[in-house]
Amino acid sequence: MQPPRIVEATADHFDAILALERTLGGASTVLLTSGGALGEIAARGHESYVALDDAGAVIGWAWASLELARSGEYVAHLHRVAVAAPWMRRGIGRALAEHTVDALRARGAVLVRATVQGDDERARAFLAALGYAVDAITMEREL
Repeated sequence: MQPPRIVEATADHFDAILALERTLGGASTVLLTSGGALGEIAARGHESYVALDDAGAVIGWAWASLELARSGEYVAHLHRVAVAAPWMRRGIGRALAEHTVDALRARGAVLVRATVQGDDERARAFLAALGYAVDAITMEREL
């Protein structure tokens, strides 16, 4: 299989990203905000990319941001990589993650972090296969 075509996400892709997130379910920020997060992503200058099939349909997407750390270095945060179920396990998630990280590296990032739900073993395995390691564990409780 040829690598997917990956392009910067635009407002024209938002409906397709929201539809993809709905098919995946879970507690993604995109679903929790009924898609409003997509506009915020663009407004805040975050990186977002889509993977397109041969017909130009969105089959996956990635979202990341860049921040200046106290050390004076730029740290990237990989917020989301999602791939439509029929396209999973074909290297599309890896291609999206690597493309996104390369773009952030080009903007000066020296480190990338990713946050996953504690019980999301699939996401943890995906990130581990890309070379990510557990740095800290955050625990929380409702008050």
